[in-house]
Formats: sequence, C-alpha cells, structure tokens
Amino acid sequence: MEQISSDKKQLCGRLVALLAIFWSCVGPLSADAAKVPELLGSEPVVGDLRSLAEPRPRPLDYLNAELSPYGVRLGLGYTTTVLGNPVGGANQGVSYAGLMAFGVFLDLEEWWGWSDTEFHISGSWATGSSLTADHIHNTVNVSNVFSGQAARLYELTLQSKFFDEQFEIRIGKISAGEYFAVNPLGSYFLNLSFDDNPAAVAYNDPAFAIDPVALWGIMGSLKLTNERWNLRAAVYDASNPTQWNEYNSGLNFRFNPANGMLFTGQLDYHLPSIEGAGRGGSQMSIGMFVDTGKRPLLTNAQASQEGNTNFWLTIQHDFGAIANTGDQLSGFLTMTGAPQTNLNMFPFSVASGFVWNGLLAQRPSDAVALAASYYRFSPKLPGQTHEIALELAYTLRLTPWMTIQPDLQGVLHPSGTGKIPSALVMGFSTEVVF
Repeated sequence: MEQISSDKKQLCGRLVALLAIFWSCVGPLSADAAKVPELLGSEPVVGDLRSLAEPRPRPLDYLNAELSPYGVRLGLGYTTTVLGNPVGGANQGVSYAGLMAFGVFLDLEEWWGWSDTEFHISGSWATGSSLTADHIHNTVNVSNVFSGQAARLYELTLQSKFFDEQFEIRIGKISAGEYFAVNPLGSYFLNLSFDDNPAAVAYNDPAFAIDPVALWGIMGSLKLTNERWNLRAAVYDASNPTQWNEYNSGLNFRFNPANGMLFTGQLDYHLPSIEGAGRGGSQMSIGMFVDTGKRPLLTNAQASQEGNTNFWLTIQHDFGAIANTGDQLSGFLTMTGAPQTNLNMFPFSVASGFVWNGLLAQRPSDAVALAASYYRFSPKLPGQTHEIALELAYTLRLTPWMTIQPDLQGVLHPSGTGKIPSALVMGFSTEVVF
C-alpha cells in the first residue's frame, strides 16, 4: 500500500513537470476555437454522433491502460484546417490553422478515496492564420480551428457527482460553452455558425467563454424525472476582460466577481427513441445568461453599459435509418436572441442542418453534413444587415483516431455591408485524437 502511494506521488510529480515543460516551451500565446474537449477524447456533454463510430483503440489507450490503476488518464489531440477562397471575398488567398490540445484527468477515488470525483487540467496551443480576417473580411469565422498564435491554460476543474450521479458539481476555471448552448452536431462542421456553440452568444459577450477560454466559476447539473429533464446553472467571474484577450495565456488567476458576474441557466429535455416504433430520439435545450459587468457599446468602445442578456434554443432530432439499416440521419436547429442592440452585435441568429452517418453502407463511420445560417447585425451598426453561411462537409474516418474532412462553404453578404463579394470557400481539415 505504501509502495502504491509512493508510486502515485512520483507519477503526479512527473505529470506536473511535464505540464510545466509544455507551457515553458510554447510560451504565453492564445486561442478561441471550440475544439479542445473533442481533441482530448472527452465524453460529449449532450451527445455526439462521432461517439458511435469505432471509438477505440487510439494510440494513447495503451499508455492509459497502464495508468488506469493509478487513476490517471491522458488526452492529446491535434487538428488542422487548410482553407482558401478562390472566388469572392475582399481578396483571394489560402490560410492554415492548427490547434493542439493536452489534458490530464485524475480519478480522486483512486488517490484519496473520494468517490465519483475527478480533477481535470487541460490546455491548448494554436498556430496559423485566419482566412476570414486576412482574405474574406466577413465576420463569423469560417474556421473553428483558428485561434490566433497562442498557447493557454484551458480548464482547471474539480468535478464531483452525488446521489447516484443525479447531481453533478464543478468548480474552478470552467468554459461556459462546454456545458451551455451546445449543438451536439457541431463537430461535423468548420464554420463557427454551426459549431459546438452558436457563435452569436460568444460574439455578443466574451464573458460567455467558449473553449479554450475558461473563467473562474461554479456549475451544477441536476437530472429530473426519469432523466428526461436536466437543469444546469452556473456562476462565473466576468470581471476581468484581459482573460478574453486573444494573446492571453490563461494563467491570470485574479478573481473579483464584485466587478461583474455571469449567471447562466439552461433546461434540457431528452425524448428517447422507441425501438420498433420508427421514432428517433430528440433533445431540446433552452437557456439564457445575464452578465452584470460593464460592456462597451457597439457604437462607442469608450462608453459602456452595465448588464447584458442573451437567450438560446438548441434542438436535435434523430430520424433513424433512412437508406439502409446501418445509417443514421440527424438534424439540428439553433436560435439565439439578444434584446440589447446597443451591446450585442447579433440580436438574432438561426442555423439549421443535417448530419447523415453511414450514408454509404461500406463506410459506416463516415458522415455527410449540410447546414445553413442567418446572422442579423444590430441596427446600431449602420450599413450592416446580415451574413449568411452555407456548408457541405464529408467526414472521412480513416482510422478510429484519425479523420479527414473535405469542406465546401459559401459566405453570402460578408459582414453584411454588401460591399464585399460573396465568397466560395474550399479546403479540408484533419483531426488526430491520440
């Protein structure tokens, strides 16, 4: 027993040293793409069809099998996009973006006997450039991988479950976007309009942090009524705008909620599928946040207003098999609303699409994804009306741990001005989850 305890301490020390070496090597740079949990092989919060496709073995599985008796799991992943706009936009060009994610997960039941309790620490390293900023000059980024040229600490959380896992609580540096306003099918797309979270809420208020940005906070989740209903609520420290800076390392640990807090709530409803009845499962989430901090006005960044509110609705429905017994068609709808037009860039947004898994019987792990979005600009921004995005993607799973995704996008009315030609975007992404 003493030998095991000593081994655990040595292992912990080595992991901490490894993290320190990682951060010292890459330096304090930044990121803001919604990819970190997926790259770490984390379990989906609401549900992700990719979890249905040949989940293992991955390269790190063998090491994690050795670490499992010590209550340790490692996560490592890397994703890239190469996108170009041969037609339209302010000018034509090609951009590359990459994101590496690294995480350590400790099961504290193995360490100190704390049942159903885990400690998570994760970070990311982003490289590359933005096709949106450099060439198209639209607003909603066409790449959910681009995050500047930066490395940052992401989540640093303690998680525990109670009452047969009916109640869950997390405390620490937490990303709101990993638990609220989640689009379960977002990982099949590259455009931020269809990403894991509706982009409008993050553009409207950076206090609603999406990965790999995380803020100090506490979150609770309670399952209700035969687990069909789920209630989530969280409070975040939203007082320090430097935490959201693109080049911030995420190592700012200041905590001053008196200068601003973000209150977030969401109600989820899950309707399970009925076997043999021809009805697939559905899930719906409705939520909102209230930010008590001072946020700059759209028309005058030197002036500010206290208090901001956003609402969202996300719906996913599984239609079941369509073409053959091995396929699965699913659809999604996301909507957002923000009443304070002097603070919020997008008072209204809507996106909808479909993901067809196993369309080809010989390729059951592949998926075709198609979606469209409409983002309306605030009337306080003269000359800007709306931006529309269209996307068609094919996820080709080469191995259980590697995918390639050819991608085709259309960006209509870039930045809503009518002065920039609509753009055709072509390219691909790759993803490796070790």
